[in-house]
Amino acid sequence: MSNDIPSTGAMTERGFFADLPKYFLHGILYAIVTAVAGSVVSAIGAGFSMILVPVSAAAGDIVGWILAIILLVLLLGFSLLVVGVINAYLSATFWKVSSPMNWKSLIGHGGALVLLLFLFGTPAMLLDFFLFGVDPMILILILLPRVVIYSLIYGYTGRFVALGFGEVPVAISVTNVPAGLLSTCPNCDVETLCKLAEDEESKVITCTNCGLPFEVLRPT
Repeated sequence: MSNDIPSTGAMTERGFFADLPKYFLHGILYAIVTAVAGSVVSAIGAGFSMILVPVSAAAGDIVGWILAIILLVLLLGFSLLVVGVINAYLSATFWKVSSPMNWKSLIGHGGALVLLLFLFGTPAMLLDFFLFGVDPMILILILLPRVVIYSLIYGYTGRFVALGFGEVPVAISVTNVPAGLLSTCPNCDVETLCKLAEDEESKVITCTNCGLPFEVLRPT
């Protein structure tokens, strides 16, 4: 949580816990919107399968397999594009992160997010495996904290990926003070106090006034 620094009058950078509500909203909206989009993608996939049957029958299995691979690649690319667009808009809404909206960047954005969320989701999949056949009441009791935890993970990961693909402005000025580095936001000119670890040369922080993420470079 932000605290006033008597020696400078600036506020310390926002911590993780100060933004928990936004992480949760980002994550839960991402889960809902992607679930709806997933049903659309599934319907498109079903339409593709309907095309493959007559093509294979008319042109042979080899042509059918080639067409199947092409359609699968297109469907995968479209799915990652949709995920990238969803997270780009959510990140712009909640974190003021401006992501490139060209298709290559969005597919990469979606691919990175899906990969990370798959890795983070592995424990949940293992839990489902071991809990298969368990009393439904136990599953219901587990569901609520699981939704909360994974919504926070989705939101944090979504912001992290968006920052990696997005355009993060640099602080207007950075000054060494006894308490750390005093950095001026490029959007509202308000100063934020932050600290860099000894091995860090830069850090992305969030303005305590306007909420814009910006990069702080260690002064030389």
